[in-house]
Amino acid sequence: MLQVRALTKPGDVIAIAAPFPKWDKGYAYLYTRSLYPLTGREVVPLLDDHNRPRPNNLARANVIAAYRCEPQVPGFAILWRGRDGMLLRRTR
Repeated sequence: MLQVRALTKPGDVIAIAAPFPKWDKGYAYLYTRSLYPLTGREVVPLLDDHNRPRPNNLARANVIAAYRCEPQVPGFAILWRGRDGMLLRRTR
């Protein structure tokens, strides 16, 4: 998350992508842990606490922080790739 912070700016809306299919099976932990290092940015989940996708949050995001997954999202390009994840930024 420190690299995500370094490559984003205050005011960015950052969606958190992860390979966890359920809120209480890892996604909640990752999402919650991202809030502190990304202070000043709006961090939004792509999954709610009832395990439903949140496409409205993806529509609002201008950045996707992906942990241990490589999402292919139309309108986003890879900005950075590291050992445990990647950062995508909206192109349109």
